[in-house]
Amino acid sequence: MRKIILTVILLATTGFYAQVGIGTTNPEGVLDVVSTNSGVVLPRVANTAAVTIPVNGMVIYDLSSHCLRLYANGVWSPCFAGGLSPTSGGTGLVSAYSCSTASAGTMTAGTPVSGVTQTITATVTTVGSYSISTTANGVTFAASGTFAGTGAQNIVLTATGTPTAAGTNTFTLNTTPGCSFNRTTNASTPTITSTTGKIWMDKNLGATQVATSATDHLAYGDLYQWGRKADGHELITWTSGTAGTPVNGTTSTNANIPANNLFIIETNSPNDWRVNQDDNLWNGLAAVNNPCPAGFRVPTSAELTAEVVAYSITNSATAFSSPFKFTVPGFRNSSTGALSNVGSDGVYWSSSVSGTLATFRHFYSGGTAVLGFDRANGLTVRCLKD
Repeated sequence: MRKIILTVILLATTGFYAQVGIGTTNPEGVLDVVSTNSGVVLPRVANTAAVTIPVNGMVIYDLSSHCLRLYANGVWSPCFAGGLSPTSGGTGLVSAYSCSTASAGTMTAGTPVSGVTQTITATVTTVGSYSISTTANGVTFAASGTFAGTGAQNIVLTATGTPTAAGTNTFTLNTTPGCSFNRTTNASTPTITSTTGKIWMDKNLGATQVATSATDHLAYGDLYQWGRKADGHELITWTSGTAGTPVNGTTSTNANIPANNLFIIETNSPNDWRVNQDDNLWNGLAAVNNPCPAGFRVPTSAELTAEVVAYSITNSATAFSSPFKFTVPGFRNSSTGALSNVGSDGVYWSSSVSGTLATFRHFYSGGTAVLGFDRANGLTVRCLKD
């Protein structure tokens, strides 16, 4: 009843005086609202698209942008009261961010980042430019550009810099609304520097310590099929200098991209774990299946030979007494999946190939040599820094 009476009064007042006062008897404009404890509530709509027939001078509260917007000269204005601020350095308006869309690459303390990205998703309400960044632990993730449209838009932040310490860090965007994501920095890999100028890992890939003897089983590490990445097939539980047990079993099903962590055995030529041979799987730092830590790669046969010459390595004994502390884990047989020559031979893969075979450096009591081996065999890897 009060609403009906108020409406009648307003209409009557408008008709007689052409001015409306609410909370005042002396309106100073067409509509004059006076209050000490309340305010005017404008129409609240889902977004500007919900207004089917906008007219110049119309004002709404945009629920998607959380702000007031004015329709003038045939277009809706950006937020002009409250609402969302543009992304840092840009004009685009965003109602929400999701920071966990995707991530790629790894970071290692003390090593400049390369190929590290974080994909975020912005819910864009007004198209415009953006410039987004965040910095932590010596690394900056950043991206700039222009939103292609409204709604969900992915942005790839690219990392630059050098992580200062290992651990997990929170990266908080310089945006409104706020958003953050966590990235982990791996500990730096201990190395040795050769007289050749090359920098190597100080132990075999997968080993838990630098060898204290040629038969130190804690320094044996993993046994990789040539060209295969670390997927569990390489894992060995060593129990002594002459014995160990593979963590995972075997399969006779060849696969270019193995669907499991089983060691693939092969008795037929060319004795490869793959369906189709590929000579480039370990070729260089960016090799698709490079098993080494970030910044490291599998050495070439020539690079291994250069170290043998530089340190006058002539057999397994001098291989251990060298700064490399090479060990004798033997190998995992490509035909049976069984461990062979444990405690007597060191067989180290190179990234080099010879026809259908891959080459390795062999250390044994009677000498050392470069030989070719079926690629389905599981051998030791010592990584080189690139």
